[in-house]
Amino acid sequence: MKRIMTKLKSLAVALSLALSATACSANGETQNTEQPHSPCDSIVQKALGDSIFNIIANAKTITAEIIGYTDSTKAKTPEVKLSAEDLKIMKFLLRNPQNVSSNDTVFGRVLPNICFKFQYKKQMCQLFFDFGLRKWQVKDKDDHILKTFDIKSPEFVHLASQLFPSDEYLNELLKQ
Repeated sequence: MKRIMTKLKSLAVALSLALSATACSANGETQNTEQPHSPCDSIVQKALGDSIFNIIANAKTITAEIIGYTDSTKAKTPEVKLSAEDLKIMKFLLRNPQNVSSNDTVFGRVLPNICFKFQYKKQMCQLFFDFGLRKWQVKDKDDHILKTFDIKSPEFVHLASQLFPSDEYLNELLKQ
């Protein structure tokens, strides 16, 4: 029975991703790469701002790093450069309008678990994800917080776990 429920959940997630992709790609017009590609992109662009959206949408390099653990014995995890496939997945997840739709008040301070650094030409922005509070923040290169949003998609944990498969915390989050 558990196996059937797991397969149904997997099917539901795959179906929702497919429907999201279909809805976001319904606009058949071709546009400049520095402009929104679909109605979903324009919602995200409005929430993030033009300059941040431009960096994220056109980034050629994205690196990820585990941060913020309080265990002093844990060695610092090196930065990982996202593969071309992971880069596409990250950009796809960020273009989901639900991920920029809210910033509910929570009790606690955002303590990020992972940082993604987006670089486009000489510009850079950083995305910090706190999976405990289910928040993500956009920061500039000087670590100033520009935006904060709720994490609505569990796929960010899946991507982080894929990038850092030996991380115990991320693996525990996947089990939940």
